[in-house]
Amino acid sequence: MSNKILARKIFAGIVTLIVSTMLVLLARNYNFIPERLPPEYRIKGNLESEIKIEEFTDFSCSACAHSNGLVENLLKVYKGRIVLKFKHCPLSSIHRWSFKAAAAAECAGEQGKFFEYGNLLFENAPKWMESEESPEKMFLDFANKLNLDKKKFQKCMKSEKPLINVFSDRSEARMRSVNATPTFFVNGKRAVGALQLLNELKKFEKGKNEK
Repeated sequence: MSNKILARKIFAGIVTLIVSTMLVLLARNYNFIPERLPPEYRIKGNLESEIKIEEFTDFSCSACAHSNGLVENLLKVYKGRIVLKFKHCPLSSIHRWSFKAAAAAECAGEQGKFFEYGNLLFENAPKWMESEESPEKMFLDFANKLNLDKKKFQKCMKSEKPLINVFSDRSEARMRSVNATPTFFVNGKRAVGALQLLNELKKFEKGKNEK
């Protein structure tokens, strides 16, 4: 290969890298990144609802546990008007077992108990978070409490599928510059934490009433 051809290929590669980087930055700034729909077991409500909430959460996060109760109440207050799409954002650099907890919830979700299992993870977070060894036994105990099929749950925990699902969510979170949990998107508008979530809902209602 001649030096000229090699130089052209290197130049083309550099241009491609620069353009792709710029496109990602623009997508982040203007929220152009397409939304990934989570599995059905991580969705509450009708997808056609007027208020669409995406929630990026870490089961090890105390603020997420607080927001979890708030979101459950909002689903009741806005019954029939909200759809919740739950997405994983385990901050594994500071929460040692958060990725495994998310994977366990995925395995419960395959048996139709994702949100119920998530509640158990939030309620018992201080116990499994502080475990020196892998808290898989505790995760199995939670599965037993929900009468899940033990063998299916254990098989799922040993497979790559739940890890891939969690990793895909976390990759999307990074693409959308989610760096704190919980982070919500209310009809596409970012809201970090419970207070901002409530403020976005108030803005939505105000805007609707003014029309």
